[in-house]
Amino acid sequence: MKERWNIGDDDVVCISSPNHLDYPVICWATQQLGAIVATVNPSLTSPELGTTGNPKAVAISHYNVIYNVTQIATFHRVNEQYTSWGELRFRPGDTCGGVLPFYHIYGLVVNNIVRYKITHLLIVPPQAMLLCKHPAVKSYDLSHVRFCMVAAAPLSAELTQDLLTIWPDIHLGQGYGMTETCAAVSMKCGTLGSGGQLVSGTEAKIIKADGTLAKRGEPGEIWVKGDQVVLGYFNDEDATRATFVDGWVRTGDEALFAENGDLFVVDRIKEIMKVKGFQVSPSELEGQLLTHPDVSDVGVIGILDDYSGELPVAFVALTAVSVKRITGNQQAADTLKAELMKHVSDAKSRYKWLKAVHFVDAIPRNPSGKILRRVLRQQAQYVEREKVKL
Repeated sequence: MKERWNIGDDDVVCISSPNHLDYPVICWATQQLGAIVATVNPSLTSPELGTTGNPKAVAISHYNVIYNVTQIATFHRVNEQYTSWGELRFRPGDTCGGVLPFYHIYGLVVNNIVRYKITHLLIVPPQAMLLCKHPAVKSYDLSHVRFCMVAAAPLSAELTQDLLTIWPDIHLGQGYGMTETCAAVSMKCGTLGSGGQLVSGTEAKIIKADGTLAKRGEPGEIWVKGDQVVLGYFNDEDATRATFVDGWVRTGDEALFAENGDLFVVDRIKEIMKVKGFQVSPSELEGQLLTHPDVSDVGVIGILDDYSGELPVAFVALTAVSVKRITGNQQAADTLKAELMKHVSDAKSRYKWLKAVHFVDAIPRNPSGKILRRVLRQQAQYVEREKVKL
């Protein structure tokens, strides 16, 4: 940088790059040369990993990144002596695992937790499921882990409780955010199943379907405001105008605030099913199915129905032991499908009951671990076409 552009003291450098490891290196190099990184330019473009449609490039400023880091540090009271040493969530010498988007590289994750004595974990729900269900976990000593934050998709109260069984004394919580908010909107170890509370410097409101402001406990679309909100979508003015309104970002997520301020994210509005006029969240049914010992992973979608409008269908990836049990045995497979449907009907209202269960090798997910429901819908259409042929 010094030789090519003669960057030196008091120069202002505009950085524009894809989401790449070179970005923090360039920022560090700029500061080492005595220059200043411009805060308002689109410093990097990161893909908004759409689960229902095509992804869009998000323009994130250097200021967005620094502000969100400061928000999280302030929220967690880093460097404050607010309690005893043993109860501090962040202490000198802690080791935090890097955010690894390749959630499926399970062995690498677990081995490194032990190898580097990682104390703080930032994981996604598929990794949480594996930690709870994979038999190899019992072979590892993970007692040094003190803090775990799960994000990228809702984590059910049942799965949260399973994690607490592994780590009964851990600081465990969920975080909520999106690419359009640079990262965090809320986090903390709050009520089971909640996304915690708003991080410092963040405003949010819940807008109901009729456009009115929701009260505490009432669901609606969550709108967010704060300096972590990004510049917009890169080279897409129409999408920017639709999503970013007067400083607020329309998240597209249905959520509600509890009386104590905890945020509960229900699901993506586009993914919530309407069954006989009732709203049904796929993540709620997925959370219930994941409590079954034969289920390794699951994705639920709604399929059209002339009478009910939509009906929930589950795509289930089984554990290795269960796959071996039903392979070549159609009766055993049918019995297990009926058992899984009963597992839901015993715990949920009638309008939430499953229409069908389909076994698959794996649930399609994007790099951050979110379920690609559009792929599951394509699979459902294929299954229906095959039925017609029969």
